[in-house]
Amino acid sequence: MAQPLDKAHFEALMAQAGLDLTEAEKEGIRAASAHTQAAAARVRTPREVSVESATIFTLKGTSA
Repeated sequence: MAQPLDKAHFEALMAQAGLDLTEAEKEGIRAASAHTQAAAARVRTPREVSVESATIFTLKGTSA
């Protein structure tokens, strides 16, 4: 599992975003950063076209 962002990096990101958070909010978000990093790693993987869902449809009353 990914590790939470270190405090210095997290503080820099929050300052860059212009967020003014309480210490409790900061720690909660920083702790969750491990989960968001793990989720991003799963999403950012190359996939074949065959694993994409079908998004082609036609509306009633129209010709294809």
